[in-house]
Amino acid sequence: MKSASLARSAAHLSLFVLLAAAVSSCVVIDIFDDDNEVNDTRFEATASFRHVIAAENRFRLRLDGISGDIDVAADPAATDVTIEGDRTVGSESVADAERHLDNLDVRVETSATEVHVSTIQPEHTLGRSYTVEYRITVPSSFRSTITNVNGSVVVRGTSGRVEVTHVNGDVTLRDVEADVDVNLVNGLIDAEVDPPLAGRVELTNVNGNVLLSVPAAISADVTASVTNGSISVSNLSILDPISTSRTLRGTLGAGDGVIELVTVNGNITLRGR
Repeated sequence: MKSASLARSAAHLSLFVLLAAAVSSCVVIDIFDDDNEVNDTRFEATASFRHVIAAENRFRLRLDGISGDIDVAADPAATDVTIEGDRTVGSESVADAERHLDNLDVRVETSATEVHVSTIQPEHTLGRSYTVEYRITVPSSFRSTITNVNGSVVVRGTSGRVEVTHVNGDVTLRDVEADVDVNLVNGLIDAEVDPPLAGRVELTNVNGNVLLSVPAAISADVTASVTNGSISVSNLSILDPISTSRTLRGTLGAGDGVIELVTVNGNITLRGR
């Protein structure tokens, strides 16, 4: 029991290190270090943005956000990656928010294989709030690799692999036909996934529930584990189940793929549809 607890602790520490690295890669040095600190963010300044990048031979979207909701939708007819949304700064006055809006940016970089989008904001906010809301459309086969700190993350309609590393906020997957790897610290993971044959679905949470909906005829080895919570399964026939109040192992169909569900503080729900 002690070794299992140590293994969980090591895994959670690794997750926090990864999240910290993701955050540090998204910020820049604050050019307003000599400004006064503010105690009010009621007044806002907002600017919209839009970038269109030809998909060409690229196959992945990599998005490094910090604060703000992220919505990625796949379109089978899309030949471009469309990145749009809003940059918002909250401060003690509209004038101050507008001045600092210039220091909040969205960087879009491309390589032969991917489109990389990142939020650029001051390292020291001095009480101001910085938010970037993303609405992104990609071709349906595009892979999505997303990191975020605060806000919701939604991915819809894709057949490309989905990887999400997030700290605070819900992660929602809808109509995803691909391998999935989600790591969350605080919030709800709500996933509707139809993985390919021999595919992998890995959902890990620290504080919050894990809900996974899969086709009733899916073929996969299943493992589920909670520390403080419960595990429930509905509309699925698990073969040779081995279960306790906190763990479940078994096989769905021929066991071609892998489903791994973990939460520390929360419940796990696995259901067929």
